[in-house]
Amino acid sequence: MKRDRETLVFMMKNLSRGKKTGLPIDENAFPKFGEVRQFCGQLGELWKKAGYLIVVIGTDSDEYIVGIQENLE
Repeated sequence: MKRDRETLVFMMKNLSRGKKTGLPIDENAFPKFGEVRQFCGQLGELWKKAGYLIVVIGTDSDEYIVGIQENLE
């Protein structure tokens, strides 16, 4: 599903774990429009250094379930 960068960044900043940890989001690092999985993959690479993973679950519709998980490895 195509999504605009502004909407995705807003949604990611409002995830409770993102708020608690202050994980960085450089929205200028993303294209103006892109696939949700692509955006999350880019964020995942950035947040991996901070010890977090992004979980993306596709549904049978045009929506995704997205969460932030601490990397316990």
